[in-house]
Amino acid sequence: MDEFRDIYERHYAAVYRLALFLTGDANHAEDLTADTFVRAWTARDRLRVQTVRAYLLTIGGTSTGISIGGIGVGAAGEVKGVSIGGIGVGSGKAVTGLSIGGIGVGAPALNGLVISAIAAGAQDVHAIVIAGAFFKVEPRGRFDGGSLSLVNNVRGEQHGLTIGLFNYARELHGAQVGLINISDNSGSRRVLPLISVR
Repeated sequence: MDEFRDIYERHYAAVYRLALFLTGDANHAEDLTADTFVRAWTARDRLRVQTVRAYLLTIGGTSTGISIGGIGVGAAGEVKGVSIGGIGVGSGKAVTGLSIGGIGVGAPALNGLVISAIAAGAQDVHAIVIAGAFFKVEPRGRFDGGSLSLVNNVRGEQHGLTIGLFNYARELHGAQVGLINISDNSGSRRVLPLISVR
């Protein structure tokens, strides 16, 4: 108990400052700080002295509802609802709902409507994506939906529509509309201008 009290006293201010920075609201920051230490208490057997600060500063769980962050919106778990981040929106599991990121939106999974001035990416995407410059699906990932971006780089399966100057899909089961469209279904590369449908 004394050891945990020392951790609390040593790191409370840093956790609170981060929560206040992320939320912009003192009451919400206090709630997040308390929740962080409750989670740390329940995981105290797994905490290592070398990683306590990193663990505490990763305010985990799920962000649900309307989340607006001047710099960003994020959670170790999921981000659900309407999320607007000045720089970006991200999570350790999934971003679901309407997500707007000034620079980017990223997570292992994106679901819903994603809007980003520069880039968006994930392992699995079940969404409509509008990204100014770049949209990427990781290798062995899956994309179901539509994407409008300068470059669409689907390193996994594409089931849906991509529109951009350059479109690539490792496995295309849908359509590509762009200046250059490349698909590699079963090792059979197809490079077509304007429209490619498989």
